[in-house]
Amino acid sequence: MLNRSVGKMHLFGNDADFEAFQRVLIEAHQRHPIRILSSCVLSNHWHFAVWPDADGQVTAFCRWLAHTHAMR
Repeated sequence: MLNRSVGKMHLFGNDADFEAFQRVLIEAHQRHPIRILSSCVLSNHWHFAVWPDADGQVTAFCRWLAHTHAMR
């Protein structure tokens, strides 16, 4: 799965932004457990290779992660 910013804007401007995203990621994983095989977080987008166990698992995890990160 991947999430890109709008108009190539930066999602993360400094180390604190990356650290805040990591905290949201941990919380997302606690709420919607899914196997994360690999990840790459860049300044204007992120990628995750995941291995779901059930239908809807990727959607629930990604929706919560992206929405919560945007709101916070």
